[in-house]
Amino acid sequence: MKRPFFLPRSLKLYPDLMAPRLGYILADLAALLWVALWLYVGELVYKAIHTLDGIGQGLIQNGKAVDDAVTQLQNAVAGYPLGIGPNLRDAFGSLHGPPEALIQTGNGELQAVAQLATLLGVVVAVIPILVVLLQFIPWRVRRTRGFRNLDLMLRQPGAGAVSTTMQVLAARAIYTMPYDRLLAYSSDPIGEWREGRYYNLARATMSEEGLDVRRYLRRVEGLTPIPEPRHHHHPHNLPTTGDD
Repeated sequence: MKRPFFLPRSLKLYPDLMAPRLGYILADLAALLWVALWLYVGELVYKAIHTLDGIGQGLIQNGKAVDDAVTQLQNAVAGYPLGIGPNLRDAFGSLHGPPEALIQTGNGELQAVAQLATLLGVVVAVIPILVVLLQFIPWRVRRTRGFRNLDLMLRQPGAGAVSTTMQVLAARAIYTMPYDRLLAYSSDPIGEWREGRYYNLARATMSEEGLDVRRYLRRVEGLTPIPEPRHHHHPHNLPTTGDD
């Protein structure tokens, strides 16, 4: 698959080999699904808390109903003659206080519910997300840096010397890989190293990072080598052994 023009090679996000690539893709998808799941749960909590809005809405509606009744009463007595109507209307004005206080209390309840819903929704969603991402992201960055830097190193001009590059990769396998992993790539790692047969050992180093040694050789020499036979004779048909 051709790399998008806007994605530099230094931003290589996935290794070459299919199995490791699939593993990284599944890990990324699992992390994204985890985030989406807890965002959804947080939204459910947010909506559930907001059902308590009914208390505040009820206070507001009752307050408005009483306030409207007082207004209607004032309008009803306002037309009384001899100044009685205006005096009664003004006297009844004090009756607006309790319903207005009730409305204010309802608005306060709505604000408190909104703040509680936001707080609980954020807490429920963010804590599980952070617990996973604070472990996943450093691991992903560390692993990505490993195969990305190795790939970048093998694209430098110095890596064009195939025999030297293969020896360096083989040395990395011999000196750093656990024995059980090393034996998965070569039945006789020490013998192959001593005889300058570096292909299997170099393949071990690259495969552990998810990279394909054959892709490197095709790019540098246009070759598609087969794995070395596991015997002590030096194969002459592979340009991936010791110095020529």
